[in-house]
Amino acid sequence: MQTLITYDISNTKKRNKVATLLEGYGFRVNYSVFELDIKPYKLNELLRS
Repeated sequence: MQTLITYDISNTKKRNKVATLLEGYGFRVNYSVFELDIKPYKLNELLRS
């Protein structure tokens, strides 16, 4: 399932943590935009972390 995730986080430490986490699931399209090819159960797992 193709999924586009965007975020707007002002706290640098939290923003870097989210970016690092998302890099393990897909690739960066823009500074705060990631495109993931992910199965629904993995997406639920990601959203819970």
